[in-house]
Amino acid sequence: MREPFGMKLPASGLIGWGIVAVAAVVMTGWLLREPAILRAVPGTLMVFNTALCFALAGLALGAEGLVPEARLQRLRTVLGTVLILVSALVLAEYLSGRSLGIDWPQLHRWLTDDNPHPGRMAAPAAAAFMCVGAALVLLHRVRAAWQGVAVQGLALATVTLAAIGIAGQALRFALIFADYPFGPMALHTAAGFVALSVALWLCARRMAWYRSRTVIEREDRRIAAAGAGILALIVCAYAIGAFAVTMHQLEDFARSNLLAQVNGRVDSFRTTVEYRTTRAAVVATRPAIAANLAALQGRPDDAAARRALQAEADSALQFGFSGIAFHGLHGARHAAAGRQLEVPALVLPIAGAHRSALLWDDGFVLYDRVTVSLNGEPVGVVVSEQRLEALTRALGNADDFAASAEIVVCRRLAMELDCVRQRPAPSAFQTAFSDAMPMAHALAGEQGVAVGRDYRERFVIAAYAPIGATGLAMVIKMDTAELYAPVRRQLLAAVLLLVVLAALGAWLLRLRVAPLVRRLAADEERLSLALDGSRLALWDFDVRSGRIYLDEQWSALLGKAPAAVSHTPPELEALVHPDDLPALRRHLQEVLEGKATHYDIEHRVRKPSGDWMWIRSRGRVVARDGRGRALRLAGTNADIEHRKRLELELAHQAGHDALSGLPNRNLFHDRMQRAIARSRRNRTLMAAMYLDIDRFKRINDSFGHDAGDALIRGFAKRLNQCIRDTDTAARLGGDEFAVILEALDDRAAGERIAGKIVAAMRAEFDLGEHRLAISTSLGVAFYQGEEESEAAGILKAADEALYRAKAAGRDTWRACMDGAPPAAPDQRP
Repeated sequence: MREPFGMKLPASGLIGWGIVAVAAVVMTGWLLREPAILRAVPGTLMVFNTALCFALAGLALGAEGLVPEARLQRLRTVLGTVLILVSALVLAEYLSGRSLGIDWPQLHRWLTDDNPHPGRMAAPAAAAFMCVGAALVLLHRVRAAWQGVAVQGLALATVTLAAIGIAGQALRFALIFADYPFGPMALHTAAGFVALSVALWLCARRMAWYRSRTVIEREDRRIAAAGAGILALIVCAYAIGAFAVTMHQLEDFARSNLLAQVNGRVDSFRTTVEYRTTRAAVVATRPAIAANLAALQGRPDDAAARRALQAEADSALQFGFSGIAFHGLHGARHAAAGRQLEVPALVLPIAGAHRSALLWDDGFVLYDRVTVSLNGEPVGVVVSEQRLEALTRALGNADDFAASAEIVVCRRLAMELDCVRQRPAPSAFQTAFSDAMPMAHALAGEQGVAVGRDYRERFVIAAYAPIGATGLAMVIKMDTAELYAPVRRQLLAAVLLLVVLAALGAWLLRLRVAPLVRRLAADEERLSLALDGSRLALWDFDVRSGRIYLDEQWSALLGKAPAAVSHTPPELEALVHPDDLPALRRHLQEVLEGKATHYDIEHRVRKPSGDWMWIRSRGRVVARDGRGRALRLAGTNADIEHRKRLELELAHQAGHDALSGLPNRNLFHDRMQRAIARSRRNRTLMAAMYLDIDRFKRINDSFGHDAGDALIRGFAKRLNQCIRDTDTAARLGGDEFAVILEALDDRAAGERIAGKIVAAMRAEFDLGEHRLAISTSLGVAFYQGEEESEAAGILKAADEALYRAKAAGRDTWRACMDGAPPAAPDQRP
């Protein structure tokens, strides 16, 4: 059977090309730097390497039906090996903590993402691609049961990793579990792996090894496993929905709480800084300080002015200044009080009219440098520092609402952040700036709440806001693992409950289904025994996939070991006899198009031994689509070799003489009519001959009928040896024979054959106990289609020529001559 023209690709091929198309769009987005393409699906981005691996896997699946089987196997082996190598390198990067240069980071850095390693695919995605690659390599190499189980296990592992990825996206496992090992997987990446798993399963189903090498062989266990899987999916969907709602409510609460916290603390921070900055500015406006600095500007050794400034400095300590100094315009210090920081741990400049900064020295210190003016002219500088202990204590109380809560105040310097944090211990630190950080939004003047990674590479929920116009920003954050701790505990309990429910459901389902399955198995066994007894081989033609499935009996019919097999139509056509193939194709097309209701044809197939065997193939269309196109045919193949042999023997016996084996009178006259028609149509020369054994009755009477029969057989054999394969020799009865010669070049050719026959019969015949020399007489008549002659007329002319040969003394031949009188009847013995 041949695949009809225009047949669609198998479903696995369509899935493969769909995956290739999506992967091509993603790769184009990275190459053209189009964020709208890459962010079409919300959530984690699919990196370039992931899209490339999807394209390779999709190509391996989509090539089915487009390339020959041998090339398809090689293509899948090569592409599967590439997937394994790429995945192994990615996993090696995760295990070693080093980059191996395969992530294309320069292609990804332009787009902000929470991936700490730009361009690196997620670890579960790499593991899934390794499973897909191994399955592609093994798919056409299954020779043992464990290999078939391995292919199906790899497909199951792929869909499991995809399910974990989908569940991880829905429930955001990376936020719930602090040390989540799988990392984020893009939603469309997980969907792609589900599609790959389905396509691999469809490919495996079309393989001959599938039925005998399934993971679960017993049907009742398969049904129970399928039921358990469906039950687990339902419970999972319900649990995911419930937990997603809970997480959403919990996150909303945390967002509002953190936003209120950051707003309150930012207001307190800003008010404190502004108040203390104003206090420093007020000191610089006191007239006495300006007058004394002006006096020292003209008379640097004015002791009274110095004493007055020192008194001002000492009194300032009573108003919260930890250190203060009065300087001249050229930097000379005239008076100072308290302790000023020499090398602070961190300096955070504050935007404003004065030179101000926040210093860190086990707490916040406000540094101000204010110019002192007299009558509009600068006369000196006041440098002051104020410890903001209340602000330090207030910011240190971050854990009053969460154990992992942390408050960070930062200022950006180029691509670095100078920051102060309160946990785990008050300290200053520097970290690299990233647009993905919540702090980046705050420094840009924005206010809000975001979920992402912090400088520790941990997932946090963070509220951020700028601190007025100071150029500083504040972030209050807490670990999402702490936020979702109640969900995590409930989730673990739900997983345990899910396992128990799935196991219980599978057990109950198996308990109810097992008796039905056993009954069906018994019926199937009886049907199998009946089919074995009838030697019927079942076949099932899936028109869409172009695969024909044949049961074990088909292999047995061909003389091979019983085994279920799967073939394409061209593979089966190669077994059909060339003479039978056109009719088979024509009949199949009529059935597929609905012009014939049933498929029923007899034809020959070649066995492995090289012998031809007759079969009868019967079936019908069992499924059509909405447009009436055939989707599936099913039927049986029956061995009819014995019946055909009997039919041929009966046909041979009906048309042949039992003694000589030559065609009999009926078959001779049929062939004579056909020869005349061909001669008339093609204007070719033909001849008809009549001949008999001279004095045969005397031989029969003298030597007996057994000798006569032996002579007839020997005569027929020599007669056949004298003519061509295209000619016909027949026994009409007794010792009478006839010959038809077709497509003669001229009359001389026919006359030569006539002479050859007469001469051949002169040699002695070995009749067992006797050796006998005989002769024959022969008459020949020619016909070239010019006249409307009938077979009877031509044969009558040949008979008349035979009379003339007899009259000429026998052991000779004569041709019919136009106008010659027929011989007298008594001249023929």
